[in-house]
Amino acid sequence: MNKIRHYLLLLFLQLTLSLGAFAQSQIQGVVKDEQGTPLPGVNVTIKGTTTGTTTDFEGLYSLLNVPEDATLKITFIGMLPQEIAVANQSTINISMQTDLLDLEEVVVVGYGTVKKSDVTGSVGSIKNEDLKTLPVARADQALQGRIAGVDVQNNNSAPNGHTSIRIRGSNSIVGGNNPLIVLDGFQSGVSLNQINPNDIESIEVLKDASATAIYGSKGANGVILITTKNGSKDKKPTISYNGFVQVQQVGKKIDLMNAADYAETVNANRTELGGNDIFTQEDINGFKTNGGTDWQDEIYRNGFTQNHHLGISGSSETLNYNISGEYVDQQGVVENSSFNRFSIRPNLSFKLSEKLNLNLNSYIAREVDHPTTQNSFTDSPIFAAQVWAPTKPVYDDEGNYSLPGGGYGPVATGNPKALAVEPVRDNYTNKLSINGDVNYKIIDGLSLNIMGGYNQSDFENNYFNNSKIYQNIGQETAGIGVGRTMTLQNTNMLQYTKSFNKHNLNLTGVIEQQYEERNWSSSGARGELLNAGGYNGLQMGAEFIAPSSSRSKRTLLSYMGRVNYNYDSKYLLTVTARSDGSSVFGANNKRAFFPSVALGWNVTNEAFLQSSETVTNLKIRGSWGQVGNQAIAPYTTLPRLKTGASAQFPIDGMGLSSGVAIATSAANPDLKWETTTQSNIGFDVEFFGGKIQATFDYYNKLTEDLLQYAPLPKTSGSSNVLRNIGKVENKGIELYIGATPIVNGDFEWNTGFTFSRNRNKVIDLGGDIEEMPIGNGGGLPGFNNVVWLEEGQPMGVFRGYEYAGVWSSAEETEAANVTSGGVAFFPGAPKYVDQNGDGVIDDEDIVNIGNGHPDFTFGWNNTFTYKGFDFTVFIQGVQGKDTWNLSRVRSEITNSDGDATSTRILNRWSESNQDTDVPSFKGYDAFSMTNSSRWLEDASYIRIKAINLGYTFSNEMVSKLGIGSARLYVNGTNLFTFTNYSGYEPEASTGTDTWGGIDMASYPSQKSYTLGLNVTF
Repeated sequence: MNKIRHYLLLLFLQLTLSLGAFAQSQIQGVVKDEQGTPLPGVNVTIKGTTTGTTTDFEGLYSLLNVPEDATLKITFIGMLPQEIAVANQSTINISMQTDLLDLEEVVVVGYGTVKKSDVTGSVGSIKNEDLKTLPVARADQALQGRIAGVDVQNNNSAPNGHTSIRIRGSNSIVGGNNPLIVLDGFQSGVSLNQINPNDIESIEVLKDASATAIYGSKGANGVILITTKNGSKDKKPTISYNGFVQVQQVGKKIDLMNAADYAETVNANRTELGGNDIFTQEDINGFKTNGGTDWQDEIYRNGFTQNHHLGISGSSETLNYNISGEYVDQQGVVENSSFNRFSIRPNLSFKLSEKLNLNLNSYIAREVDHPTTQNSFTDSPIFAAQVWAPTKPVYDDEGNYSLPGGGYGPVATGNPKALAVEPVRDNYTNKLSINGDVNYKIIDGLSLNIMGGYNQSDFENNYFNNSKIYQNIGQETAGIGVGRTMTLQNTNMLQYTKSFNKHNLNLTGVIEQQYEERNWSSSGARGELLNAGGYNGLQMGAEFIAPSSSRSKRTLLSYMGRVNYNYDSKYLLTVTARSDGSSVFGANNKRAFFPSVALGWNVTNEAFLQSSETVTNLKIRGSWGQVGNQAIAPYTTLPRLKTGASAQFPIDGMGLSSGVAIATSAANPDLKWETTTQSNIGFDVEFFGGKIQATFDYYNKLTEDLLQYAPLPKTSGSSNVLRNIGKVENKGIELYIGATPIVNGDFEWNTGFTFSRNRNKVIDLGGDIEEMPIGNGGGLPGFNNVVWLEEGQPMGVFRGYEYAGVWSSAEETEAANVTSGGVAFFPGAPKYVDQNGDGVIDDEDIVNIGNGHPDFTFGWNNTFTYKGFDFTVFIQGVQGKDTWNLSRVRSEITNSDGDATSTRILNRWSESNQDTDVPSFKGYDAFSMTNSSRWLEDASYIRIKAINLGYTFSNEMVSKLGIGSARLYVNGTNLFTFTNYSGYEPEASTGTDTWGGIDMASYPSQKSYTLGLNVTF
């Protein structure tokens, strides 16, 4: 019996121990970061199984039925993974450590990426988190003031209006100065205004030659790299909505006279010049009662914009996806102007095997643009509203639009209201872009990437001008213009990466080919019956406008090699060489070579700085390289013929007949690339673990073999020829300073300041030429040859008479000793500086009086966060920029084309009002020098570009609604602008770089008020 009991006891103990080994329990705890902040979304799994969970919004987790001998595996993006044995624990709290290597910022540099610490070139960057608080529907608007050396100017603030982007100044006279836009590796056919910031992962701007030389003949004006979002790492799909509604108002109104003041001024002008009054006292009294017409109120309205962006993102074992759709609808502040767009952007990444990956990015869009009519001064409602008489009503007694003329007011400009609402401008654009690449890992460290891209843009621009504006029945016109731009790109890239001992090497080889084709055709008609169908009934026209068409092609074949090397992450070297062959150049200069080299020194990796708690990062950079510019029209090097109105000849005395003639520009088979040589030196530094950061660059660019037109003798049959002559220099400094001045509990302040200063100078114009005129005033009398190229001066220098105010009564004797056109000056007449002192104001007294290049630009961004609240103030400014205000010329002078409307004229000179710079009517009538510095204004400004207040709802609040995150915000844009410029917009500019800084009634900027919502599910 004792023996049986003994065996039973042993059996019980064995079973107890066995069951104990398989005992299971509940494990719970909280996961926090190094600062003790709970981490939501951390993966906690039982190692070797698929059993697991994720932490909630307070960092809590709980697992049931956990074996006592199990090991927990804890992973989270940006943190070092951990493994913890369960043993006999029921509560396991976990503190995760930051994975510094995983968090190190990666920068896109073109044909690949590098760690930020290994970048040797000058590269500016904007990440996705920097774009989240910007209520804009276009990427170009997100760039302004945020990267040093990048000048973004809103020349025209119309819906879908284009911006001017210049990186480190302007290099070319006729070859173009726009930077190259690269979207997900595709280099052509992309415009920044078609990219929604919500689709962007990052924006990188390549500025120095070391960074841009990899793009060779396209890199002279800098490169903007856009990387769109790919799928998230979450297995569960994430749905996001980003939308806002926005109300816009014209930022300012021009100070114009009311009807009564205008009538009295017109009468005063007629009296002063010996004429008769136009308006009776009864008329004037009536105007004082009814106020007349405010033409600005007639054409301007409150604009309204809605923007909706919906996306879904996620991943599986073999697929990452990010699919987004966008709808934009903007009603402009000028009557009858609007723009809307619907687009979809699917980005897919497939993991086909451990070695083979496929990426496919697409974009499909439909755009409808109704722009304001503004082909010239005479048909612009914006200009007309500034010069039309406030005494005229919108409609006459018969209900028709009132007409110009009647003895006063403009005689050649249409009714502002009619110009705004009557012309039909319907522009339709369909866009398609497909960009795919296959990446194959051949062996460890060696990969092959083959990319193919296709971009197509089909447009249809339609117009119809009825007879209501001028009551000119029979002169109705309508037309249709259609065209297509198609671009193909194939890039074949081989990359090899190898690390051995302390040596790190990356080799890149590229063979690339591009093809671009453009075609365009137009037709039109004139006649009364067009009123029945507009541009849809051209066959009803009484007279057909001659059709025209064109087609062009261009190709580019390139080879590129790049070596990135670093030793122990201390000493960095980048060497690049690219060879381009372009079809647009002659047989003698088809191909060009563009080399670059850059050096970097990570000083903080040296022993003497590794332990420093003050200087926690310091890198010194230097580079040299050459890039090119091939932005000229195809066939420029070939002999060409011209047709149309300029090629009509009399045949048999029966009038003119269409034919062909030698082209205005002669052929030049020796035409070649513009070449820009740039050197750069800079440094990046951080203090106190990144609480203060600074980046500084100094650069010097010299562009040689400028593409510009040179005159030819008439005996050649052509008037000019495009040649490589001249040099332009740009040099300057760039500075960025960022800091986190305050971190106090839940309150944090982050600030960043950018400063850019560029000096542009024409070094040489070729041969014996030291100066040449390149522009006029768009048809203003006396405003010819005001824009010049001159050696030693910036491109597009302004010339004219130096205005010195008005001759006073005390200067009557002195004024009488100065003449112009044989007439002596007198009190009340405008005073111009007699530069050579000969007592005659003539062409010899015309001097350089300014230019449209700013002295410097800056941006200052401040973000304050407190718990769920964030508050951002962004200030942006330009200093030292001159603008020639042509709209003001027409509103302040009285001549055969109209009477002054500006309130400035109320301060004109008289015997009792001599402290003024506005001449008397008689004075200006006698000496109306339009090309004088009187109309040149300082367009410097400081603008509070954006004020944004947002609130991010707590995880506890949104989780109850099944929402991942939610942020609500309000925003004000362009609320305050501090400037002395009298026009609508100090940024306004018409024309090219050599003819910039001239305001020809540009679409006015707006103050915007926005309400937005960002939600993820």
